[in-house]
Amino acid sequence: LSAQQEELLEALETGEDVLVLKPRQIGASTLVAYWFFWVWFTSPDPVTLVILSYKQKSSKHLLRMVRSFYDALPAELQRPLSVSSSTAMELEDSGAEVLAMGAKDDGGTRSFTAQGIWLSEFAFAPNGAELLASTEGSLAPGGQVVAESTANHWGDALHEAIQKTERGEARWRVLFFPWSDVPEYSVDRLEELSTEEEALRVAEGLTVGQVLWRRDKVSKIGDVLFRREYPLSIAEAYSQAAGSYFAEHILSALAAHDGSARGRCLLASPRPGHVYVAGFDPSGGVGLDDSALTVLDVTAGAVVATWRSNTHTFDDALSIVCDTVLRFNARLAIEYNNHGHGYFEAIRAGYTGAGVRLYTVEGKPPVTSPRSRALLWSGLRSAIETGAITEVDSVTLADLRMVAVDDVGRVVL
Repeated sequence: LSAQQEELLEALETGEDVLVLKPRQIGASTLVAYWFFWVWFTSPDPVTLVILSYKQKSSKHLLRMVRSFYDALPAELQRPLSVSSSTAMELEDSGAEVLAMGAKDDGGTRSFTAQGIWLSEFAFAPNGAELLASTEGSLAPGGQVVAESTANHWGDALHEAIQKTERGEARWRVLFFPWSDVPEYSVDRLEELSTEEEALRVAEGLTVGQVLWRRDKVSKIGDVLFRREYPLSIAEAYSQAAGSYFAEHILSALAAHDGSARGRCLLASPRPGHVYVAGFDPSGGVGLDDSALTVLDVTAGAVVATWRSNTHTFDDALSIVCDTVLRFNARLAIEYNNHGHGYFEAIRAGYTGAGVRLYTVEGKPPVTSPRSRALLWSGLRSAIETGAITEVDSVTLADLRMVAVDDVGRVVL
């Protein structure tokens, strides 16, 4: 086994749900196929294992990989099959079965209960959230989900699962394998590197042979596709493409604090003489969108405190926001639209938050509109480009990467 396959096997043996972001052709699918074969063949119970890919054609191919391990057994060890087809194989004695299905098949995963589900090329599932919900609903207690894929695009099903895990909202065991760890991805020749290639070699600790292999591959498939299919990091796998409002070279200048944890995160202490502002975008707190508070040190251009939660009461959120804002003596801007008016009026009426300074426009609370939002986005981009803002938290940075421009030039999320 390769080092990557050994690491993947160790993760599978824990019984945890495993999420794999991989480069092309490292044998991850072969290892998962072996794992499914081993679980299926050694189980004394009539377990059901499901291979689920976007297209059933791919699932059938993976089932053939599982079947190849069975066919490789000595004849005396090949227990009889009661079902053997392109979409299913079942052992006659135990009743254990492996099924190959496409995510677009009628009924999907709702038609059975499985002890193991393999989501292949998960990032390419057109309705990833729905597929994952169906998968969870079909998984038997103590069952295992294995999702593996190359990257597709920013915000794809795999990427969302990784981000939720980083925020503590999901319990995947995430594995990432950079192409640089694959010994075969190198060439045995010496050529002069360009300035950019040399900078990459030094920054990533690559060999000349690895950089030249990369050059060869990029010449065939292009830089954008290479970064997606052969990434050096999760961030590179989901780096931006055309249509992003904030170009990558702009965002790469920002330092990012860890903002994955929910609740309040204090990144710095108040500093005498510094000016602070805060923005609060409230939600209903009922498990859907986040309520989010960000406190910015205007003098230093850095985010110094954050709070986010999607499950909270009005009073709890109000208390946390006021306490955090007062800690930094920050002027507070609350988006008045929707849920914001309640928080704004509670503070203005003195219900709580004595001493909190509310931001107003000619005495009125700030209400966003398409025009004002366009101006806010433009101002934010200008502040980042000029260095007025130099540090943010990692969740905010991820959100900025998702901001795009539509066909008529409108900024959209």
